[in-house]
Amino acid sequence: MDGCLRYGYTLRAGALPRARAVIIGKKKETVLERRVFIMSQIVASADFDTKVLGADKPVLVDFFATWCGPCKRLAPVIDELSSELAGKVDVYKLDIDQSPDIAARFKVSSVPTIMLFEGGQMKAKTVGAVPKQQLMQMLQA
Repeated sequence: MDGCLRYGYTLRAGALPRARAVIIGKKKETVLERRVFIMSQIVASADFDTKVLGADKPVLVDFFATWCGPCKRLAPVIDELSSELAGKVDVYKLDIDQSPDIAARFKVSSVPTIMLFEGGQMKAKTVGAVPKQQLMQMLQA
């Protein structure tokens, strides 16, 4: 996963291409499919209050660290959620090493930590690399 902190987006190509066999006439060809995701945005200390606490819709924040293995495994799940919930829920990532003040403010002691904010208040929290279904349940609760 490559990042662009200057513009606040994480850039990630879709999952690895999936091969699919297609028969055209008597010739069999392999076609590669690539899924495209809307990437979650990076939020920093300077704009956290505006983008997360001041949002008019629910906001899911992934507190992560670049050195964290479980965070890297969770990244594709967060990107999928960002694509599926576009327009309904804002999804952001916050690097705890770049914004330690925000991590301390919300008592993030281990990563990955996922928090759901609504109306400027934390509504739900989960710690660890959890399955997508558990994150969806957290959003629906």
